[in-house]
Amino acid sequence: MKKFKTKTTNQGTTVVLEGVAEAIEVGRKCTAQQYANHYAMVSQKHNKYLGAMQNFEECIKAITSGDEEFKKKVDEAMEQLLGIIDEMFPMFSQQHSGYTPSEEGITSTADLLLSGDEKNTLARKPTPFELKRGSGEGAYRLVINTDVFWWGEPWMNCAICGALVVLLQRYAPAEIWIQQGWLGSNESDGVTLFKLDFTGGFEPTAVAFWITHKWKDSVFSYIINRSLERKGYGTSCRLEIEADIMLRGDWMTHFEFKEKKTIYDMTPFEQLDFMANWVGQTAMKILVEEEEGGKGGGGVNDEKV
Repeated sequence: MKKFKTKTTNQGTTVVLEGVAEAIEVGRKCTAQQYANHYAMVSQKHNKYLGAMQNFEECIKAITSGDEEFKKKVDEAMEQLLGIIDEMFPMFSQQHSGYTPSEEGITSTADLLLSGDEKNTLARKPTPFELKRGSGEGAYRLVINTDVFWWGEPWMNCAICGALVVLLQRYAPAEIWIQQGWLGSNESDGVTLFKLDFTGGFEPTAVAFWITHKWKDSVFSYIINRSLERKGYGTSCRLEIEADIMLRGDWMTHFEFKEKKTIYDMTPFEQLDFMANWVGQTAMKILVEEEEGGKGGGGVNDEKV
């Protein structure tokens, strides 16, 4: 755990935890201590802290286990999105049209292998744009703020986040940070941050809890930050660390559909096209070096929550 005085307009003390595991440890220590203090009391407070401990454990279960049926739906949607994106934005394509014959490629075809040509493998064509270095020491850094409400269907939100991460990973590592704000006038109030662990490979539904669960803020974030002696209730409106985009739940309102429909009025095919277009254009803003005098990265929705 690291603590430092914030240098942003969020104010207060910033705490950086060593991932989800430490966040869970901090929360469990808090609920266990509160329950122990009132264990002998058959009272409303006893029931309150017992309920808090049980709810926190439910959050942990949701984070670590997820839902297999939901996972299947998100995986299918993400696969469809990536296929549409490759058609909409050929520069992202990983199909053979995005490759060129090479002596030291990463894949090949039967025709090339039988051709007798020295260049009998396929290598990625040079990127048709100047890549911008990611904010996370070269990695593209995405921040999810649990203070804000996410509109739309949960599968949509997980699918666009997943597709965006996979798209960015074609060019460099990508990482997701969780930002929790409990701002106020006390010195201990402020923002808490931790990075999601993808060492075993990125799983799109790993973001599900942080953008869809009803207790992501009112239980999980609340208990962790009360354990850190925060007393305020203010939300964090700005990024606390340098990042390439803060993902926000009203993403669909910051991107105009050609027929002036809302995402809820679209057919399933229109929804996928709309989502794919948002992911593609957002990825371009993150990846492409900003022009002189331009606004640069941050996604289609450049405003910060």
